[in-house]
Amino acid sequence: DWILKQMKSEGKKIQMNLLYKLTVHGDAASTFHSRCNYKGATLTLIRTSKGYRSGGFTNISWESRENYANDPNAFLFSLDFKEQYFTNEGNNAIYDISSYGPTFGNNDLYISDNCSKNLSSYCNFPYRYGGFKARVLSGGFYAFKVNEIEVFQINMS
Repeated sequence: DWILKQMKSEGKKIQMNLLYKLTVHGDAASTFHSRCNYKGATLTLIRTSKGYRSGGFTNISWESRENYANDPNAFLFSLDFKEQYFTNEGNNAIYDISSYGPTFGNNDLYISDNCSKNLSSYCNFPYRYGGFKARVLSGGFYAFKVNEIEVFQINMS
């Protein structure tokens, strides 16, 4: 419920459509972008190899901009600790690079290409979201291995 409230969805019907799942579609950033670009608002869910569950929401489409994009409605969250982290006025909310998986902020939550095979995914706070406390997104680890990523297209009516 608290995630839905932050998505400004109160009183609206939510439809979620699975666009990308790492264990089904593979771990290449190009696959993430081919399945998720130009789909509007998305909710990204991540599970680390240590079992920590977190994610991010952006109201704007992934587009392989090769740059940052602003979104005042974007936020990161920890499902395990029920905490949310917001940007400063939405500046640099996502880092939309074709060679990266879903990346929020100035690499605040970075999911690399082939992220399930190495430790180059990381939480790099504090930059845009939350401060040092926000490392709970990855269980307190800077570098972490990802076991699952799911990206859902969000439609609200």
